[in-house]
Amino acid sequence: MVDSYDLFVANQYMVDHSLARYGVKSGESFEPVFLELLADDSRWVKAHAGDLRAKTWSSPISLLYVDILWGWDINKHVIQTFYRHLSVGSWLIHQDFVYSLYPWLPVSMEYFVQSGYFSYQHFGEHSTVSFRCERALDEEALEMDFQLLADEHKRALLKQASARFVGYPRALLELAIATSMAEQGQTEEAFQHVAEVQSRHAHPFVSHHVQMVEGWLESQRPVP
Repeated sequence: MVDSYDLFVANQYMVDHSLARYGVKSGESFEPVFLELLADDSRWVKAHAGDLRAKTWSSPISLLYVDILWGWDINKHVIQTFYRHLSVGSWLIHQDFVYSLYPWLPVSMEYFVQSGYFSYQHFGEHSTVSFRCERALDEEALEMDFQLLADEHKRALLKQASARFVGYPRALLELAIATSMAEQGQTEEAFQHVAEVQSRHAHPFVSHHVQMVEGWLESQRPVP
């Protein structure tokens, strides 16, 4: 049985991109569409609708696929709620590991890898990375609040994570450093960092992410 967690609430982007054809409007549930598309396989899937941060889990996990880490808080919740049930040989797959706007993910996973809890395994185009659990997380690791790490520590972890890759994956993780810098109020330095990364990497994905990061950095500038 596969347990699948989602808000299952459509936003306008989802409606415009795919859900309009099923008659789903923004703010409505798309869980029936999810189950319909699964067809006969739906009998193997248990859907859990609602905010994941309000969910709990209590059983061993052999495969954990994550595509929901949109902030430091939910990253912390997933670690404390789900990672604790991974054991040696379990697999953890992160869909958006190679992504310029989610620094919390490479920060936390690089820390866990360096501490011997996980090992890097595979990179899948264009952003997915798989990990193997090498040692069950103890309570100290589970209670880590990565948002509270010193800026220098976060930046070092991001640099070390990016150095494990080549080409555009490395560039996108280097851009995540700019995101982290801006979170600490270093917006102008972050713009300079983005320009430096762009000068070293000529790839359409990099250009796309440069535009995304620069747009986000602009939103972080104080209003005159």
